[in-house]
Amino acid sequence: MRKMITLLLILVLVVGCGGTALAAKPSFSQQPEDITVVAGKSCVLTVQARNYKSLTWVFVNPKTGKEITGKKIARSIKGLKTTGPNKQSFTLKNVPESMNGWSYYCKLGGDGFTVKSDMARIFIKGMEIPTPTPEPVTPTITKLSASPVVPDGGSCSLTVKAQNAKVYKWIFVHPKSKREYNAKTVMKTFKKLTISGAAKAKLTLTDIPKEMNGWSVYCKLTNGSFTAKTDPLIIMIEGMELPAGVQTPAPTPTPTPKPKKTKAPQATPAPVSDGTVTISAEGALLSAAGSADEPSAVLTLTAPASFTVTAAGEVDYWVINGITVSADTAANVFTLEGVTADMTITAHIK
Repeated sequence: MRKMITLLLILVLVVGCGGTALAAKPSFSQQPEDITVVAGKSCVLTVQARNYKSLTWVFVNPKTGKEITGKKIARSIKGLKTTGPNKQSFTLKNVPESMNGWSYYCKLGGDGFTVKSDMARIFIKGMEIPTPTPEPVTPTITKLSASPVVPDGGSCSLTVKAQNAKVYKWIFVHPKSKREYNAKTVMKTFKKLTISGAAKAKLTLTDIPKEMNGWSVYCKLTNGSFTAKTDPLIIMIEGMELPAGVQTPAPTPTPTPKPKKTKAPQATPAPVSDGTVTISAEGALLSAAGSADEPSAVLTLTAPASFTVTAAGEVDYWVINGITVSADTAANVFTLEGVTADMTITAHIK
């Protein structure tokens, strides 16, 4: 008899284990697709699936990213009606314009498995395709005040600067118990203390009592999806030692000043000496503004001075003391600045 019972138990275990091993994972043979519907009309969302025990349609609000199941979608969107929220074909009736751009997918469950389909979207005919809301990112703290040192009954302001933060909340921490309190509770504890800006980037404390020596405060920043916390700032009362277990905060490093831009030193021009400058042209007449000379083939100018020399012909290039230079503003005009003595200038005519 005992042998028969033992054999039966073995068979039950074998069959049970075999049944678990043969359990199939739910799967999709047809994924949902984007669908366009006329506002106020109906549409049918369809998938084909197998080996599932539960089927749930899920909708995603494009503005908030919030997910709503097929059973609750009709209660969330005014005028919408639904049929078959747990079937492979799900009907939406009287689809409103407000559903333009909504996403949806199907979720299968069975034997401990959960499988999600691809995401698809609903579009209302004649309406522009809405731009998807960008994925939120974690708030980034860029600047934080130093731990304050104040006299008994003094005041201080704490400031945090951050990117991608929408909600600010300052939290106070008891130095011994490490329990956290909001601003309202702390003001009840310390009757004269006044706190403002507990939900802003700048927190102000007035009439700080000496009993707050060693308390710490930090700011929690959120943007609806992610949260970040600042380092704790220690409130220190002048002339008092911090309570046991509270470490003196490290001093805030002094930023290195940026070096000021300085202008490059200007070269000191060579001293100008009195004398004469000879300007000649090959086969052309010359004239110089600022001189009393009439047009001639050779001009003799007195240095130091500045002149604009014009050649009557089209100049190819100018040569100054044996160095070839290009013309100034026109091929036959050359401007001389700070003419020095014994300078020889020749205009080569084309």
